[in-house]
Amino acid sequence: MMWHLIKYRFKTLLKDKSLLFFSILFPIVLATFFGMTLKGAYNVETLNPVDVAIVLNDNYNQDQAFQEFVKAISQEDGLLLPQYVSEEEAESLLESGDVKGIITKTESIKLTVKASGIDQTILKTVTDEYLVKSHMIENMLANGADFQQLMTSMNETTDYLQSNSTDNVNLSYIFFYTIIAMTSLYGGNWYMRCICETTANLSDRGVRFNVSPVKKSQALLCDFIAANIIQFFSMVILLAYLIFVIGIDFGSQIPLIFLTILGGSLAGSALGSLISAIGTQSYQIKTSLLVGLTMLMSFLSGMMMVQVKYYVQMYAPLIAKINPANMITDAFYSLYYYGGGSRFYMNIASLFIFSGILYLISFVILRRKQYDSL
Repeated sequence: MMWHLIKYRFKTLLKDKSLLFFSILFPIVLATFFGMTLKGAYNVETLNPVDVAIVLNDNYNQDQAFQEFVKAISQEDGLLLPQYVSEEEAESLLESGDVKGIITKTESIKLTVKASGIDQTILKTVTDEYLVKSHMIENMLANGADFQQLMTSMNETTDYLQSNSTDNVNLSYIFFYTIIAMTSLYGGNWYMRCICETTANLSDRGVRFNVSPVKKSQALLCDFIAANIIQFFSMVILLAYLIFVIGIDFGSQIPLIFLTILGGSLAGSALGSLISAIGTQSYQIKTSLLVGLTMLMSFLSGMMMVQVKYYVQMYAPLIAKINPANMITDAFYSLYYYGGGSRFYMNIASLFIFSGILYLISFVILRRKQYDSL
């Protein structure tokens, strides 16, 4: 009998075109607009090769080691984009802004720049590295070291920009993570509708249900399963769209991604169950309340401005910890940044605890409801 109840409830819920639209189509439309306007807006700026003028003179032509060094950091590492010109041409290029600096080979190395910035700092670092290595090689040659081995060491350049996952993160992804959080919480409408339709003072079906021989706990369990199946798969559809169409990176931990979706689905239906269990307002009013709370929680987790998420965490950490939208967003954030870790599992545990508490409160309220007449 239980599977029949699940099947029929499943069919009934799927006929609600309004919920289908706001659970599947609306998040996809929102993600599309976000993708057109926000994707990449918070990218950490990538550095292009630095334009530099290399002065062609006798010292440069006679120094094969320096020539090989410039070739290595230009062609192999892509750090510099050199132009080999005369001293007069180099000064003209620097004056017009076509190059960021001039490197002149004298008895040492001379660097000429017109301004300060990242490009000029890279040029200074490059010339300093060459000077350090050239002095080191001179000392080692004086002590009888192998010349060919030293030349190989000379051409081994340093990574000036070290890769760090927290530096390369695309902060615009947080907007898309909040879309999933919003969809998770708004999906509480599925279970809210189920509960309202089993409550006698909220619907005609609730009246018929309460005089039927079906156990209320069994019916609520069947409704819970059917509602969460629909909600979970609507979120999977959204996730697939974000990954394969919009191109959002959720990391490579597929099981943890689905665990986050499951936690979000449960949190949403738990919120819907609590709102539907409290008070005697109509289903429409309860739906409006759920939507309002969902949008407020999504806003606090960074949906409209990513900075809001950090302001809340900094100045109101308690709100961040009890906000399920922030838990979902932060879980995806942790997967993308760190590939999981304690921060991720803390958010997942918080989601399940949040859901369990709300389900427990809802169950107690619904169990105590009695009617003088039906």
